[in-house]
Amino acid sequence: MLKEAVISGLAAFLAAAALGLAVWRRAREVDDWGNPCMRFFGPRFGTPIAGFFFLALGLYELNAPANYRDSGSLLFFAYVPVAIAFAIFALSMAFATYRVSLRIDAIEKAGWPFSARSYPLEDFKAMEERGQNIVLSFIDGRELKLSGLLSGRAYFVARLTALTSGSRRPASHRPAGR
Repeated sequence: MLKEAVISGLAAFLAAAALGLAVWRRAREVDDWGNPCMRFFGPRFGTPIAGFFFLALGLYELNAPANYRDSGSLLFFAYVPVAIAFAIFALSMAFATYRVSLRIDAIEKAGWPFSARSYPLEDFKAMEERGQNIVLSFIDGRELKLSGLLSGRAYFVARLTALTSGSRRPASHRPAGR
């Protein structure tokens, strides 16, 4: 009885920590070259916690003798949580590599497993907020939708507004050859 209570308490703590990390943001984010950027800060730490929880649950159930009486129990209680854990780890890698950077001439979106995309600032048309999300519209009809969970939002929006409002103050730029 005590063992189940401790495991339940630990699971509740890990769930609260993962949810708390999911909404953790910083006011200012910069990329390697000093350009303003937006990235997932909290989720890239919260998702591995959830992944380790599912992995531990699957390994615990894999060693439970009661699950070997019925093959369906082993599949449901052991293999499914391990598969969910690996999916969460892949999502964690996507969160860790996702970045939207503001360059002096373009907005660049990059992240695994997708290739980098560039949106020239001369094609920028408008920025609007839809709920917690930001939608950047461009002249050619493309839209860049940015989640409200991205860190560095205030600084990114302030620099984007400064760059596109006619007063083109130079921001940091990527060094030549990179």
